[in-house]
Amino acid sequence: MTTQNGYHEVICSHLYQNGYLKGMYADLIVRMQYQPLGQDTKKTAVDGIMFKLHRIIAIRSPFLQGLLQDQELNSEYQPTSQLTIVTHDKNLTPAGLGVAFGHLYASYSQHLLAQDMPLDERQNETRSTLLCSVLSAANLLQLHDLAQLTTEYIKQSMSRDTVIQYCGFLQESGHQQQELKDAVFTYLCRGVVLETLENVGLIWGCEDGKGFAALVKLFVELPFEWLKNVIESKYFEVPSDMERFSFAKAVIEQRKAVNGVAPVEENVLLTFGGKRQSGVTVVRKSKSVSQIALIPNGTNGERRIWKAGQV
Repeated sequence: MTTQNGYHEVICSHLYQNGYLKGMYADLIVRMQYQPLGQDTKKTAVDGIMFKLHRIIAIRSPFLQGLLQDQELNSEYQPTSQLTIVTHDKNLTPAGLGVAFGHLYASYSQHLLAQDMPLDERQNETRSTLLCSVLSAANLLQLHDLAQLTTEYIKQSMSRDTVIQYCGFLQESGHQQQELKDAVFTYLCRGVVLETLENVGLIWGCEDGKGFAALVKLFVELPFEWLKNVIESKYFEVPSDMERFSFAKAVIEQRKAVNGVAPVEENVLLTFGGKRQSGVTVVRKSKSVSQIALIPNGTNGERRIWKAGQV
C-alpha cells in the first residue's frame, strides 16, 4: 500500500517529468529577453530562450502570478498565455533558469546544485556559475526558499577558486543578500588566510614565499571596494599593521602591472592615531584630479600620515 508521502512523491514525479521536462499540455510559454545595460551590446545565452510551463504551477512564483494577473485583467482569456520577461542580469543562464522553473514543480532540480553532480549534467557550467545563476533566477521569480537554499550552497562552496567570482557576482548583479555579502567578507578576512596557510605555505613574515605570493595574487583580482574593505578591516587576519601595509603595497603594485595605464591611481597609506579599523588605508582617485590634502593638521583624534606607499 502506498503511504501518503509516497503518493505525494508519485504526483510530484509525474508533474516534474511529464509537465515540466516534457512540457505536456503546457498552457504558458515564458520567453526570456536579455537587454544589456549601457554600452554593453553583447547578448547572453538566455536571450530568446523559451520555457513551456503550466499556469496553475507557475503562480507559485509571486512574480509570475503578478504578470499573469495583469495579463488577464487587460485582455480576454487565452487557452495558452505567453509572457516575455525582460532582464538585464547577465548572470542568468539557461541551466540556472531551468533549475528555478523546475523548482515550481518539485524539488528534483535541486540535485543539480550538489557538489558531486557531473559537469555535463549542469550543461557544462562550473558549479559556482550555476549557483550564481540559480540565485539570480530565484530572486527574479521571488522564490525565497530556493534563494536561501542556494545561498547556503554558495557559502559552503566558498574557496580560493570561487571567491573572486562570488565577489563579482555580488557587485555586478546588485543583489542585496547581506547574509551572502557577510559570508564573502568573512572568508576574505579569515578563511582565505587559513586556507592559503594550510595548502600553500606561510604568509606573514615570508614575503618571498609561495603563501604570500598566492594571497597577493588572489587579492589583485578583487574589485576595488572589496579590496579596500578587507585590507582596512580589523578582522583581516594579519599580525601587525606593518605586515598589513607591506601586503597592501604588494597587491597595489601588482594591480598596476596587470592593469597598465589606468585612469585611476591607487595608493596605500600607513597612519597612526586612529581608533577605528586598522592603520592602513587604501585609496583611489582619478589621475586628472590634483593631490588632495587627506588629513587636516592639528586636529585631535585625526589619523596622521606616517608613511605613504604610492605606485
